[in-house]
Amino acid sequence: FVMYGRLRMIVSVLKERVKRLFTVGGLAVYKGFAIPEVLSPEGMLVPQREYSEISTSNGTLEGKPNHPNVKINRIIDTERVLFDIFPFATHFRYPWVYAENSMAIHEYCIVKRVLDGRKHIILPDGGLTLYSRGYARNLVHAMMLALDKEEISRGETYNVADEQTLTLKQIV
Repeated sequence: FVMYGRLRMIVSVLKERVKRLFTVGGLAVYKGFAIPEVLSPEGMLVPQREYSEISTSNGTLEGKPNHPNVKINRIIDTERVLFDIFPFATHFRYPWVYAENSMAIHEYCIVKRVLDGRKHIILPDGGLTLYSRGYARNLVHAMMLALDKEEISRGETYNVADEQTLTLKQIV
């Protein structure tokens, strides 16, 4: 299993060293991510489906990345490199991961404001921003299912997240 961060470099190193590869990246590849106005109606569907258009010239990994954010274009390039080198890899697109004892507790900034006695919190977009999240144990369970069903998961990409997606206002 290889996690995001240096995936493109690690995949190149693993070439011809492993027969099977499971990797993890993010959901930012989809058309409309962080720029909802490029879609009509405006905004991404939640949850996003694996077969949804990605931010390339033809909506697939074969197209040229065309997102205004260079980092997102690199993520798309990384997925392309992954499947070029390991056509039978299984790739998971993870959302924001949470769990007990997590190092980065998303809600901490909210709790801290309350503890500081602040009575108001300004939320972007009126609090309507959606945050796709996934409980760590459930995300690992999905990976283990793919490992158990290796023939079915070969060459596939899976979006893995909680069934319900909360708005920032609901989280606060």
